[in-house]
Formats: sequence, C-alpha cells, structure tokens
Amino acid sequence: MSGNLRKNGSVKIHSEWSDFLAELDVKIIICGKAEHVFSWPLYSHFCGAPFYRLYLPLKGEFRIHSLETSVILAPGSFYLVPDTIPLKYQGISPSDHYWIHFVSRQLQKLPFYEPLSLPVDRLDRVPERFAEIVEHCRSFQELSHQILAKCGVEQLLIPFIETLSARAPSRDLPREQLFRLVDYIDLNIGRGIAVDELAEQAKMTRGELTALFVNHFGMAPKQYITTRRLYHAKLLLLQSNLQIKEIAWRCGWKDEYFFFRIFRKYMQTTPANYRKHQVY
Repeated sequence: MSGNLRKNGSVKIHSEWSDFLAELDVKIIICGKAEHVFSWPLYSHFCGAPFYRLYLPLKGEFRIHSLETSVILAPGSFYLVPDTIPLKYQGISPSDHYWIHFVSRQLQKLPFYEPLSLPVDRLDRVPERFAEIVEHCRSFQELSHQILAKCGVEQLLIPFIETLSARAPSRDLPREQLFRLVDYIDLNIGRGIAVDELAEQAKMTRGELTALFVNHFGMAPKQYITTRRLYHAKLLLLQSNLQIKEIAWRCGWKDEYFFFRIFRKYMQTTPANYRKHQVY
C-alpha cells in the first residue's frame, strides 16, 4: 500500500487491495467458549460446512483432519479453518477454547484450502479479542455490539490476510482484476461457464488463464468453478427449503444425478444427508 502526500497534508491511498478490503464481508453465525470438549459428534466424519472457523485453544489439544492432511490445535496459536473442504475432528485431550463461525464470500478469493495457524503474539491481545467478540455477541440485538463484534473478527483476520496475500502472487493479472474474475464466476454460477469465456473476460489465452488459476488457487479454472458451485449449493441446502433438483439447477447443474455424483465426490456425503446433519 502506498500513500501520496500532498502539499495540503492529505494522503491519497492507492493499493491493489483497496477494493478487496472495502468489500470484506464478515457475517458471524455463532460463537462461544467451549470447556472440557473431547468429542465432536457432528464432526466425527468428514463433512464440509460453508462457513469459516476461528479457534483459540486455551487448554488441551484436538486435531482437525482434512482428506489429505491433519493439524493439531494447541495453546500458543490461533487458527483459521477454511470453508471449502470436508473436515473431521478428533479429541486428543479435553480442550478449552474460543470458537467463532462466520461467513465471508470475499475471503474466498484468497488461496486457502487447509487450516492456517499463527502464533498468538502475531497480533496483540488475541485472547482478549476473542473474549470481547463472544461478549458482544451475547448482546447482539444492539447495533453497536453487532458492529464491534464484526470489527473484532476483522481484526483477528488481519494477520491471516497478510499471510495469504503473500502466497502465489499473480504476475500476469493485477489482483483486483483477478478478484473481479472471481466475482464474474459467482454472478453467473447458475449457467454454464466455459473456460474460454473466462479467458476472454481476462483478455488472456486459455493456457495463460489456467496457469493463473493454478498459480493463485492451486487448481485449474474448471475445478475452481466446481468449488464455487458446491459452495453455493451448500448454502442453499442449509438456508433454504428448495428441492435438491432446484438447488442443482440454480448452481449450474442441469442434471440432478450429475450434481449428486459431484457433491458426493467432493463432500463425502449426499446432498440430502448433508442437509439433514449439518448445523451452524
């Protein structure tokens, strides 16, 4: 970020992150302080939820498994867990920890597919910040507490965003243009989106676009579009009473049975079971 100081003392801010930060959305779903937790019945099998999770372990340890790796959550660090992959939990010793579940579409534009940890000294007053957010949420009917809770989560996200922003920087396309390309996918998620169409939007060749997505997101454009479709499908399964056939259609799958196969492949369960067993 750079600021241009003018003669009258004003500073003009110019940054490729300006639009990203201006549109950073945080919607807290639920939060709390857990004590002596050793088992997670709802997360004893692999399942993917369309929300992020912040954790601050205070005592004890537990493990989060993804399909490919596992991470131990222990005191001394705080953690940001992504919303895009199936996970399951395993107790190691009874755990006391703060936890916050929240939704952020903007955060999904960053390359982030495994739990991320940072030492608590990366940000000042981390335990106090978690405690304050939980207390604000207890009075969430008041607008001032809603604002303070949201700002508190955004402050906790600062060091994670700084870490993620340094990953796989795009040299072929300014970040704000890449983010607009992601917005284009979301805005057109209900119809077929061809890779050539995205390449035309970015004014790149198909090969250049593929290299860009692999470099930034770790996957080809077609696979990335599938993850976005699945994200919107999970939200609709949890937040609506729409029939599964209608959800498939709204998320770009015209064949309900193909949607069923793709969902089961990526989420390790069926759409109907996901809706039945998932909770915020």
